[in-house]
This record gives sequence, structure tokens and C-alpha cells, in this order.
Amino acid sequence: PMIKMHPPKIPEKPVPVLSDEDIKRLLASCSGKDFRDRRDCAIIRLFLDTGMRLEGMAGLRYNADNPELSDIDLRSRVVRIVAKGRREMVLPIGAKTARDIDRYIRVRAGHPRAADPWLWLGKKGRLTASGVYQMMKDRGNAIGLPDLHPHQLRHTFSHDWLAGGGSEGDLMRLAGWKSRAMLTRY
Repeated sequence: PMIKMHPPKIPEKPVPVLSDEDIKRLLASCSGKDFRDRRDCAIIRLFLDTGMRLEGMAGLRYNADNPELSDIDLRSRVVRIVAKGRREMVLPIGAKTARDIDRYIRVRAGHPRAADPWLWLGKKGRLTASGVYQMMKDRGNAIGLPDLHPHQLRHTFSHDWLAGGGSEGDLMRLAGWKSRAMLTRY
């Protein structure tokens, strides 16, 4: 009798996007000048500007002496990421994001692990994907958004892109989606 039954259809719950007010509060939570604030502000802006995935963010490389070994080019205002499926993508970043990454890089220069090849550093070295995730949780908790997670910023990026009149085709390219079905999920 179970053979002819179908599993229940569960409607996909849209992931909540951040309001402009939430984004302002999130950025205000890391508006200080110390290492952690500069880093966290740059990461949040980069998520909002590019919609990149957590793994892409945590994998960014930086080398002060060799631009070839850096995934970030502040002059051209682009960031190079390795997306799902090992595809390399170059994404544009805005002026404020470039400014905040530059501010972070300046304080990063004084970090004991500044020679490490990773852009984002924590207390003991590389800030891993779980470190970035935890930072987002901590920042969210601090401003009353206990459910905040990095993927929400990807959804917010996609929502804002389309709401701002951006094309679906460009969004698919920037987000690294091969299927149009992904548009409906975001």
C-alpha cells in the first residue's frame, strides 16, 4: 500500500534577508579601529558586495609583496574566488568594501602571522570557514540577530541585486549558478 504514496510536499521557506536597518546595525557593531573590528567589517562588506559562499571567503589569499598570490586587487576593485566545482571567478567590489579591506590590511600588517598566505587572520593564524561562521554568529548575537549566518548575506546580496534592477543572468553569473532554478530559491 505504501508504494503508491508520495512524500508530503514541503514548501521551501524563504531564507530571511537582512533589512537595511539590520545591515546598518551589523556594520555599526564592528565600527571600531582594532584588528577584530576592521577584519569583521571587511568580511561583512565583502559578503554583502559579492554574495560569495563561506568557503570562498575563508579561502581568500593575500600576499603584500606579490599580487599574483593575492585574491584581492583593491586598485581594480575585484576579488578572485574559487567557487563550487573549482571554478575561478572574479567579482567586482564596491568602494566602501575596498576601503574597509584596505583598512583591515593595514592593521593586518602588524599581526604576528601577517606572513601567512591567508587574507583573514584570527588569534592563532588563518580564520577558517568555521571561524568566519562563528564571527557572524557572535556579531548577530551582539545586535539581537541570534539566527544570523553567512549564507543569509548571500541571500541578501541576491535579493538586493534583483530589487535594485540587476538582471537575473548577471546574478546567475555573479553567484556562480548554472541553473535558473537557483533564482527561485533566493
